[in-house]
Amino acid sequence: MSNEGVKSVLIGWLARNLLAAIRQQPTRPFRHRSRGAMAAIGHRKGVAQAMGLPRRGLPAWLLWRVDYLSQMPTLGRKLRIFVEWTLGLFFPNDITHLRFIRSPELDRDAAQVLETLGAQPTSSVRGSATASTAR
Repeated sequence: MSNEGVKSVLIGWLARNLLAAIRQQPTRPFRHRSRGAMAAIGHRKGVAQAMGLPRRGLPAWLLWRVDYLSQMPTLGRKLRIFVEWTLGLFFPNDITHLRFIRSPELDRDAAQVLETLGAQPTSSVRGSATASTAR
C-alpha cells in the first residue's frame, strides 16, 4: 500500500474513533499490516518484499511497474505509460526528443547581466532581449 493508501486508512480510523469518542463509545486501536515495499533501482532491476516474499532483479522490477500502473487514476494514462514503457524496451532513449525552448525572459536577464559586467552580449541574446521588451 502506498503512503496515500496508509493515510486514507488512518483518516478513516481517526474519523470512526472521533465519532465513537463523541458518542462516548469505545475506540479501537490503529492496526495496519504492510503489504510490502518495492523500489526500481535501475534499468530492469528492482527489489521488493511483497506479501512476505523477497524478490530482486527483473521480477521485482516488473512487480514495481505493475503496482505503479495500478496507482494511475485513468485508463488513458495507464495505457499511455504502458505504451511508452513497452517502446522503451525496444528502443534506446533518444535525447533528440527533448525540446529546448529559448526563453525571452532569460535572454533579457542574461543580456542585462552581461551589460552590467561590461561584456558585449551576443547577437542572439541581444536580439531575443530586444524582441521580448518590444512586446
